[in-house]
Amino acid sequence: MTKKIVYLALFTALVTVFTMFPSISLPLGGYVNLGDTVLTCAVLCMGALGVIPAAIGSALSDLFLAYTVYAPATLVIKAIMGVLLWLVLRKGKQGYFRCLLAVALAECWMVIGYLLYEGILYGFAVAAGNILFNGLQAAVTVAVAPLLCRIFQRMPFFKWPKE
Repeated sequence: MTKKIVYLALFTALVTVFTMFPSISLPLGGYVNLGDTVLTCAVLCMGALGVIPAAIGSALSDLFLAYTVYAPATLVIKAIMGVLLWLVLRKGKQGYFRCLLAVALAECWMVIGYLLYEGILYGFAVAAGNILFNGLQAAVTVAVAPLLCRIFQRMPFFKWPKE
C-alpha cells in the first residue's frame, strides 16, 4: 500500500512538472505541454490508479500557472483520458502498437474535450482556433509517450504494483 501511495505522489508530481515546464501559451488561453507523455506512463505503469495522478497533476498545473478557469475542465478531461488509456491497455499484450493506439485515442478525446469546453466559454468559432495547437500537443504525445513508457518500464528501481 505504501508503494502505491508513493507512486501516486511521484506520478502526480511528474505530471504537474512536465505539464508546467515547458509550456507554450496558446492565443485563446491554455497552453501546449509535455504532461500528457507522463500521464500516459502513469496509466501504463499503474493501471487504473494512474488516472488519479493524470487528473490531479494536470489540474494542479493549471492552478499553478494561473489558468484557473481551465482547472475543473482539465481535471475531467484528463481523468477521461486516463480511463480511455486504461481501457485500451488493460486487456491483452501491452505492445508498442497497443500503446500507440491507446495514446492516439486519448489524445483525440483531449482535443475534443478542450474544444467543447472552450466552445462553451468563448464560442465554437473562436475555440476552433485552438484545435491546431491541441492537435500539435496530441501529435507530440503520440510520438513520444510510447517511447517514454518503454524507458519507464525498464527502470530497475520501479516495481510496478499489480492491480
